[in-house]
Amino acid sequence: MPHTLLLDESDIAATARRFGGALLALGLKKGDCVAAMASGPDGEGVAPFVAARDAAAALGLYFAPVDADLALPEVAYLVARSRTKVLLVGGGSATHVLSTSRWPRVMTYGELDRLAYKAELGPAKPRALVGATVLLTSGTTGPAQLCLYTAEQESRRAAELLGTYGINAADVHLVSSSLAHSVPDLFVRACRAVGASTVVLPQVNAEDFLAAVARHRATLFVLGPKQVERLLALPDTVRARADWSSVRAVIVAGAPFGRDPRRRFREWIGSGKLRELDGAAEGTTSYPAEVERAHAAVG
Repeated sequence: MPHTLLLDESDIAATARRFGGALLALGLKKGDCVAAMASGPDGEGVAPFVAARDAAAALGLYFAPVDADLALPEVAYLVARSRTKVLLVGGGSATHVLSTSRWPRVMTYGELDRLAYKAELGPAKPRALVGATVLLTSGTTGPAQLCLYTAEQESRRAAELLGTYGINAADVHLVSSSLAHSVPDLFVRACRAVGASTVVLPQVNAEDFLAAVARHRATLFVLGPKQVERLLALPDTVRARADWSSVRAVIVAGAPFGRDPRRRFREWIGSGKLRELDGAAEGTTSYPAEVERAHAAVG
């Protein structure tokens, strides 16, 4: 069976309070920005990343997710433009980040946690609070830009997703993309805000994904068009064994979605389950009903 990580909300809440106390001890105050590197393929940094985001939300900080695959100049751009005060990294990514002097204070999640034991606990984050965010756009039509969302704006974006897709505490949200990306990150925060379960699948291949859907009885998830194409490329015998019975919403986002794979995927998973979403970094646009009749929506 594929390795999956079920987010333990009580453990994350405890870690977030420790992280919050450490960030206060470092001198961060409301309105400052903390950046954090999302997990790589091993998934070990998922829980600390989520806890750091919760800590930032509870303290009224802006949070800038950092993709572990970004080149150093791209990370430098994000850190400089967001006026980041502290950059949190996983242990494996610390070496190349610390090799340059252009950064603010850089700490591993482990170092932040060790500092926390010398500090007072930070405030607890209310479950419904999703927090302020600084996002880096994809830059597909020009240079990447920063998008800044206040806590109030992020709450409205999360509420839109919750209402559009009818997300509730009974849902099981399967995550198979980096939380540094705007769509998976926003869905995780929205789902957690209403008490839905979150299952992370760090190392993704198409067969493992199908196995995780069945194993965890996943009810909704976000896929990129390339992920859909890899699923469609599986042998017919493998695809025939797929169990989509628990799934009620598959959201495709992030890139142009071709007409033929879109049709084939919709027929495979069942009518009424496919949804599309575009422009999550710049401002969410959802297509919940039109997808059944439109020729194309995403991209």
